[in-house]
Amino acid sequence: MLAIAPDSELKNMRRTFLLISFLAFFASCSRRAPPPKPYLAFVAARGSRSVAVVNLARFERLRAIPLPFQPLKIFVLPRAWELAVTSDAGKLAVVSFPSLQVDEIIEAGAGSVDLALGQGRAYVLDLSERKVRVFELPAWRLTQQFALQSPLAHIALTPDGKTLIGEDTAKPGLEFISPATGDLLGSVTLSAKPGSMVILPKGRKVFVADEGDNTVTAVDVASHAILSRIEIARPATLLVLKPDGGEIFAFSAESSTTLDAFHDSVEQNMPAGKAPVAAVFTADSSALYVANAGDGTVTSIDVGNRNVIASTPIGVQPDALALTPDERFLVVTDRVAGSLAVMRTEPPSLLTAVPVGSDPEDVVVPGWLWKE
Repeated sequence: MLAIAPDSELKNMRRTFLLISFLAFFASCSRRAPPPKPYLAFVAARGSRSVAVVNLARFERLRAIPLPFQPLKIFVLPRAWELAVTSDAGKLAVVSFPSLQVDEIIEAGAGSVDLALGQGRAYVLDLSERKVRVFELPAWRLTQQFALQSPLAHIALTPDGKTLIGEDTAKPGLEFISPATGDLLGSVTLSAKPGSMVILPKGRKVFVADEGDNTVTAVDVASHAILSRIEIARPATLLVLKPDGGEIFAFSAESSTTLDAFHDSVEQNMPAGKAPVAAVFTADSSALYVANAGDGTVTSIDVGNRNVIASTPIGVQPDALALTPDERFLVVTDRVAGSLAVMRTEPPSLLTAVPVGSDPEDVVVPGWLWKE
């Protein structure tokens, strides 16, 4: 025989059901919207004073966002559908999605600016005024600024957010700076002008290519002491760190050297394209793609087997590259042709090229994803 609940129990059940439904509805409304599809590529077209937006599903330029300066680099801001575009005019532009417009122009100094992001802040280096300005994100509120003791050409923030590392090309050397106070924590002198730099994921060591010298210097971040000077066959112009932090690929004019990042030693030498200028790993470190400005190609490398999978002609002078978040496509700027080449990664092959404006300097393909 079926038992029927009393009216009071039925009312409580209805209230519980309505409460659960309301909470589920509220959670669905408060949850962030899914990332936009198709993926969009954003290209800093320096000569055209604009950021080109390319639809990677239809392989067409959607828009050229005009800027009041010549753009240099594009940074994807964390936890926001926004981009920061740097310049050599002492300004930053904040571009937002989905409006695809400049939301704000940030006055950051008088000359060329460099940017480091982390801990909910943007650290903006003004090369001319020798200052670092600290902005709170996402409001871009200026919270502090501090003067530098030495002229720096580039800054990077350790993953733990505790140390700013600056490249002093005049000394030459590295400066270690407190991002909270601007105090100089320490410095180290290098044998040659610092070039490409990578920091291990836990922030314990930094590696820097010594320009014009056949060495890569490993420095302990905490003690600011040189750990080793690793000798390689030719001066490295580009250092690329595997996502797991275990290996570094050091590229020179026509070859590459893999370094053991834990033991500061050379593993092996490998062939490469001519004059590599940029490279990107897949998330699982299984493949590496290298843009070669000297021969207009992209080299695809099987990282595990150390084999060159393909050398794909993509144009005249590749300069910057980026993978789509699903890693099915690779986009590469061609500085001379003023275009964005789109490659398929499996198998490596050129699909098309999209005009993006004069002198493209940089490209990003945001995933518009974040970790809650």
